[in-house]
Amino acid sequence: MDIFILISITFAFIILILIILFLVQRLRMEKIVESKSREIFRQWVETSLETERNEIKESLENSIRKEYELKFDQWKNEYSEKIKSDTLKRSQDVLKGKVTEQLFPYFQSFPYDPRDAKFIGSPIDLIVFSGLREKDYVDEIVFIEIKTGKSKKSNAEKAVEDAVLNKRISFKTINIEQ
Repeated sequence: MDIFILISITFAFIILILIILFLVQRLRMEKIVESKSREIFRQWVETSLETERNEIKESLENSIRKEYELKFDQWKNEYSEKIKSDTLKRSQDVLKGKVTEQLFPYFQSFPYDPRDAKFIGSPIDLIVFSGLREKDYVDEIVFIEIKTGKSKKSNAEKAVEDAVLNKRISFKTINIEQ
């Protein structure tokens, strides 16, 4: 009977060692599974949060863009008539000024013989050769810039005026050989 007890004890010891090995292995596997689960969950949370963040950001940007497009459209609707009207008025003023410049020599208030006036347009409007038609002699040469409304002299017009006032004027004849 002694052998039977010895074999039973040995067999029980082997079973005990197998149970302990099984439990140790099970604990290791649980730790590995838990670690992998946590890593997968962490990645899922980060991905979900990033996706959600991007969706919220895109939604906000679209909302803001739509709001400002609406405000811009309202502004355009509110001011487009005013802008059109202002543009038309300015265009009419410019056209009126150009017509006035060309017709001014024929107004009664023009102090020279209209036949002595030559329209140039730019950088000044007229040059008057006063006395040329009646006397065949030039009493004076007058540079005239006509302004209407609130228009002001351009830099080029001021430069011509400065040259005339400071007597930086000359006469040249250029012969062209043919």
